[in-house]
Amino acid sequence: MIYSNNFITDGFRYKCARCASCCRDWDGIIYVSIYEVKNIADNLNLTLEEVFKDFIHMEEQTVDYGGESIELTYLAINQVDNHCVFLDENDNCIIHEYKPFLCKIYPFWSIIMEKSDNFEEYSQKCKGFNNQDGPLYNKEDIEEILKSEEDYLENLNRVALIMNSIDETEILAIMMERMDLNSRIDEDALELLRNNLVIKKIQILINQNS
Repeated sequence: MIYSNNFITDGFRYKCARCASCCRDWDGIIYVSIYEVKNIADNLNLTLEEVFKDFIHMEEQTVDYGGESIELTYLAINQVDNHCVFLDENDNCIIHEYKPFLCKIYPFWSIIMEKSDNFEEYSQKCKGFNNQDGPLYNKEDIEEILKSEEDYLENLNRVALIMNSIDETEILAIMMERMDLNSRIDEDALELLRNNLVIKKIQILINQNS
């Protein structure tokens, strides 16, 4: 339910002012889809491996599905000291023109629009709020955007379930063959193996839908 006050009920104008307040001092998680990761890689002229090395990480969460608790893997943007890794030294977003969906719909997130403390905090520090150059958003507009956020997150859940169902046996066998099994596999090597496995799964999904 949307936090109810006159500011929202009467509507307010919003337009991104490129102030980067939403990209700094944020202790939450910004999820991205596999196709958004691919789009970022293409626009930055990087491989998926390079994007995962510097910008994206795997976020594991235990969710309830069909009455059972299962561990799913999601993709999320890296942060450095609570700053988005895509901010440059001048606090400019290097992927602004093709930023992910959740970044595009900010500040219309349920965590902001449905919690009074969060709304008050972000409406005060973000210069985009009440920007007279922006369009007017009424309560119905906000509810529609929140529904799109819900649909997006549900789609991420479906993709995470698909990735969880992809048979890892063959992929792991090929990857293990490339490693020196006579040497001790340390934690860094195991993490690299795990990351590469997820990348392989992503490539399978992209190829299936291309």
